[in-house]
Amino acid sequence: MSTIKNNGGHLTYPNLPIFVALSNGAGADGMTLTNSMVELTLYTNISINRGNHYNNSTCRFTCPVAGIYEFGMNFIAGDANDVYRFHFYKNGVAQNPQLRIDTTDSTNNDYETAFISVYLDCAKDDYVSIYGMSDGGSDKFSNLSYDYFQGRLIG
Repeated sequence: MSTIKNNGGHLTYPNLPIFVALSNGAGADGMTLTNSMVELTLYTNISINRGNHYNNSTCRFTCPVAGIYEFGMNFIAGDANDVYRFHFYKNGVAQNPQLRIDTTDSTNNDYETAFISVYLDCAKDDYVSIYGMSDGGSDKFSNLSYDYFQGRLIG
């Protein structure tokens, strides 16, 4: 799997599992949300996928080995007067903390961005994905410039 290598006095992990997946949303209303948690399957644009452990059809990362993994997600929101909630799910079960974006603009011209990262203790073959919802059931702006899902093995 990943072997630490010495490269001129620097330690490297040349095969460390890591991925970055970008949203395929088309801008306004590019992410379909309801007022209950749904698995998000719009992270199909792969920027990095070392080891091919991220599946851009299911938008799930499957852990190749047991260990501690770091996952992150970034979003932009701008619909007026709504609350957006996002969770990492491991094997279909919500993991805390939750990322919450409150929008209070009445003109839909004020956008908020938010990022969160978590460390998860995972077993081999655990999978991690993102679920989201809108308290008001509103769709959300989404595109590859703002919304992404990332993860990596750290130890």
